[in-house]
Amino acid sequence: MNDTTPEIEQKVREMIMSRSGEERFIMGARMFSAAREMILASLPKDLSSDERKKLLFERVYGIPWSSLGIQ
Repeated sequence: MNDTTPEIEQKVREMIMSRSGEERFIMGARMFSAAREMILASLPKDLSSDERKKLLFERVYGIPWSSLGIQ
């Protein structure tokens, strides 16, 4: 679903692209960190550290941990 008008979408894009590469990189890193924290907060609290890491990986990258062939 996209309820943003093309004019506003273009304005936001221009605002973001007017920032330096460093600023855009930092914005992306902060968004990733926020998403990571939301995912971790949604996981059951009684998981082991390894289980939490595997589920975090699966939710971020959308592929099963087992598909990597790592144990």
